[in-house]
Amino acid sequence: MVGTAQTIFDTTLEYAKQREQFGVPIGSFQAIKHKFVDMSIALERGPIPRLLRRAHHRRGRPAPHKPTTSVAKAAAGDCQRLLAKEGIQIHGGIGYTWEHDMQLLVRRIKSGEPLFGTSSWHKARIAELLGV
Repeated sequence: MVGTAQTIFDTTLEYAKQREQFGVPIGSFQAIKHKFVDMSIALERGPIPRLLRRAHHRRGRPAPHKPTTSVAKAAAGDCQRLLAKEGIQIHGGIGYTWEHDMQLLVRRIKSGEPLFGTSSWHKARIAELLGV
């Protein structure tokens, strides 16, 4: 999931540097810069790598009061959803077409939700494990 989010970020950043509007790259517009800052913060948030490592180390060991895997999945899912939304916005219409890889990356995100659970499902599971 984090790899797909990173690919979306890299693809979108390259596109913003190359695509020109009004004679300048669209990456130079303030609104686009703000989107990249939000995407960068979501992607580089400290908890996601730490949570993934912790979930990996706890794998196979029962810890019903520690929902580490669900916390990591919910955080990564929220990050992935934000990057997909902003990536499609920055790409505009080309991001929805079959000719561009953005649609493939967004479909990869959507197909992973039924397999691994949505962020909402994992958040509900965390609340249940915490007893609230």
